[in-house]
Amino acid sequence: MRTGLAVLVVSLLLPTAAAAAPPPSPTLPAEVTAALSRPVCADPDLVSRLVAAETGRRVLARRYLARHPRMQAHELRLADLRRATASAPAADAQACGRIAAILADLRDRSRIEEHRLATSLGAAHPERVELGLRITFLGECLAVLTARGITATVGVAGPGESEASLAEAEGRLRYLLTVYTDKHPRVMAARAQIAFARRKLGASPPAADLATCRARWAAFSLFIRRLREAPATADTDRLQREFALDRLVGDRAKLRITPGCP
Repeated sequence: MRTGLAVLVVSLLLPTAAAAAPPPSPTLPAEVTAALSRPVCADPDLVSRLVAAETGRRVLARRYLARHPRMQAHELRLADLRRATASAPAADAQACGRIAAILADLRDRSRIEEHRLATSLGAAHPERVELGLRITFLGECLAVLTARGITATVGVAGPGESEASLAEAEGRLRYLLTVYTDKHPRVMAARAQIAFARRKLGASPPAADLATCRARWAAFSLFIRRLREAPATADTDRLQREFALDRLVGDRAKLRITPGCP
């Protein structure tokens, strides 16, 4: 009698235990594995867009059913990217390294955002969980490249892009410190972004030749234009933007010390 009761109890508990089990880690689709395993990779921007779209599919699958219009639109886009990547010719010998750099950059930025969400909304918040899925997926992609001996040896940012990103982040932080304490989530996230930009920039100063100066000027101008065109939904957003623009415009003006620049 006791044995039968025990079996009944176990049978009743098993579905609950299965439902409480964590979801399995996402596995790489065959198309992504094939793109990352080519002896000479295809266009890095195309491959990285495929990876981002595959990651986005996992996030959307948590929100929508398969028949939802947004999910179907994403599946259509994903099918187009898969075909384009599979038929794309090989790029150059550094293409795989550049893909690794792009994916590592995406993972680092996602980690910064994940930290911000975990601090402000909690680790169990759905957006934080979705970012965790994205980070895991990007890590699995990087593991495929690492197994081939490929690391992020080719930088993503051109001359001036890391400088401009750092200037923008420091400008935003300058404003945030006027209204928040050091422990506020927005301040902590800004500091993490600054640390990330400094790592990307490296310790060596940029070259002082005219071509590099013009490339840096173009990068600063791009960041300035993006900020000016970005919508600001609140007074705090507008003030942050103005502080960042002040810093960007000021740092760009210093480039004129190089004769002929811009």
